[in-house]
Amino acid sequence: MTVGGRSSWDAWLVSGAAGVAAARALHSAVPNGVGRLGSLLETFLPWLGVAVPVLGCLALPKRSRAGLLACLVPLAVWLPARARARTT
Repeated sequence: MTVGGRSSWDAWLVSGAAGVAAARALHSAVPNGVGRLGSLLETFLPWLGVAVPVLGCLALPKRSRAGLLACLVPLAVWLPARARARTT
């Protein structure tokens, strides 16, 4: 099934990668109010990195260029943060 010339797989893969990138980039903006969501997200933050290879493995059999390129976005968010952590 295609929507606007793109398959629905592409849309799911791109939105998944964008969600992971947003969670990794904006985790400090999540309030620690009801349910301690901020602490919970910080606890599982390293595990969000596991989602990127999973999304990449899902994109490979579908030959989804958009999905594979979208997997680079969380990597682009993670690398500068990792570089800052190494220098401090």
